[in-house]
Amino acid sequence: MSCQNLMERAVILTKLPPLSAHVVTEQELVTLREPERSHILKALRESNWIVGGAFGAAERLGLKRTTLIDKMRRHGISRETAVGPFAV
Repeated sequence: MSCQNLMERAVILTKLPPLSAHVVTEQELVTLREPERSHILKALRESNWIVGGAFGAAERLGLKRTTLIDKMRRHGISRETAVGPFAV
């Protein structure tokens, strides 16, 4: 038996312990809410708060104007509320 065969056989016959269950930490429990909100705000700032049209935030995000407006409503985003920690 060659050395290579011996090594391959050893690997095949080796019994590995079962993989431990993945422990989820608090850091891993991330929702899409904040990243989506930040992404919408960035697009709005880059489009100078124009929502619809060829140069609006909806076009940049690949959304319909009405869908973006709905998402803005759900995230509580308006030009007035963006003046604060999310304003740049």
